[in-house]
Amino acid sequence: MTPPRAAVPVLAPVLAPLAAEPQAGGFWQHPLVLHVLRWQIVGTRAEAVSLTIFGLAVLALLFRRRSGRPADWWRRALLAAALGALGAALLMLVLDDALHQVPGGLPRTGRIWVVLLGVVVGLAVASLIRSRWWRKIIAVLVVAPMLAVAIVGVNASYGIMHSLGELLDKPVAEIVTITDLPRPDAQPTAAVDWLAAAWTPPPGMPATGRRVTLDIPATVSGFKARPGSLYLPPAALVADPPALPVVVLMMGQPGTPDVTYIADALDAKAARHRGLAPIVVVADQTGSPWNDTLCMDTATFGKVETYLNTDVVAWITTHLRVSPDRSDWLVAGYSNGGLCAARFAARYPDRWGNVLNISGEEFPGSDNPSKHLSEFFGGDKAAYDQLRLPTVLAATRFTDTWFVTTVSADDPHHLAGERRVAAAAAASGARSHYLQFATGGHGVETLKQALDKGLDLFYPRLGLDSAVSPRQAEATPPTPIPAP
Repeated sequence: MTPPRAAVPVLAPVLAPLAAEPQAGGFWQHPLVLHVLRWQIVGTRAEAVSLTIFGLAVLALLFRRRSGRPADWWRRALLAAALGALGAALLMLVLDDALHQVPGGLPRTGRIWVVLLGVVVGLAVASLIRSRWWRKIIAVLVVAPMLAVAIVGVNASYGIMHSLGELLDKPVAEIVTITDLPRPDAQPTAAVDWLAAAWTPPPGMPATGRRVTLDIPATVSGFKARPGSLYLPPAALVADPPALPVVVLMMGQPGTPDVTYIADALDAKAARHRGLAPIVVVADQTGSPWNDTLCMDTATFGKVETYLNTDVVAWITTHLRVSPDRSDWLVAGYSNGGLCAARFAARYPDRWGNVLNISGEEFPGSDNPSKHLSEFFGGDKAAYDQLRLPTVLAATRFTDTWFVTTVSADDPHHLAGERRVAAAAAASGARSHYLQFATGGHGVETLKQALDKGLDLFYPRLGLDSAVSPRQAEATPPTPIPAP
């Protein structure tokens, strides 16, 4: 219901901070708010809280004073719970299994939480029938927290968005402007071939890197991107930092430009490599958790391809001390971001010398191809098929390019496609490595393994390994690619 007109001026000062975009010094950056946004919603503690709320919801709905016929109530409650669970199962069968509306498919634990939500909704409906007013109020009030718990549970089944802030699409890292970051005196004009061999960490170098959130202007593209994230490794935080390799990472959809997972991986590697790690920019390729931009410039979502390959690249070369050599530039992505990374490497081979494709989609809109075929291509299947990564890669001739593809064996939606993509990259001249993990599905465990093992492959290539030179890395044969 729309609030009375007189109430709007009263509510506006309260609601305005909540609706405002996050910015340095704003409501969403208040220390207390940041503390809440950083609450972990994945893991044993979060699961225990969620199960407790579910149990309390069921008890609240089942509680009944001793009046009337208890047996009739219990039969009605049992039937309502069963119907609620069945309705939830049918909903998943239609939306996920038949229509493929859930990106990557809904994991088993996520399905369990949807069924549990159905049980509570069924009991709530039963509590509305022939009951006292206070029971009706309880029935209505219980559904909202259970819905929130189910959302958290489904999110946890993927494990990618690990904090409350990510789930709400709010940055959990400090928002800064470029003037708050270390500013090198000059940009390098040439890259050091083997940085690790020439590097001596100065006294006082931090033990870990710095993680911040900042805006990357869409100067040319005009794309409405969310704030990106930046990771500066220990070697970038000294008084006279070396020109480091750079990684541009894109996360999945739905998802947020969060630097946490790759920063965790690189902090561990930097500790073993005297503070050396690439600088990382996690850029936004969707503009919203719910947009599948197809990694392309479109009238519907804007010029995302131009944003990533022109605006983001220009911002990096202007403001960060990075190597100018394309062999030190890595474009990476997970799921939807993996598709973008592979596509951009093929379309801009003069910029990207390295690709890390983590469980990437084989073609734009692969979770719902009929919808995208109709909306973006007017039913022209031939035009749509031209965007399949194997086709895009076949039209490219790579020179001095490393292409690493990763996937888990228990990810049936992406396994065969990843093998086709890796094979197409190899056929197009890339040094194509294929890494397959036994378990991990299409979730956080695969992401963690891919960042760990994939970045290990790139360390010598990027000159960050003091034991193996880039030239020696070139002599290492690529991992074999199984048939799709």
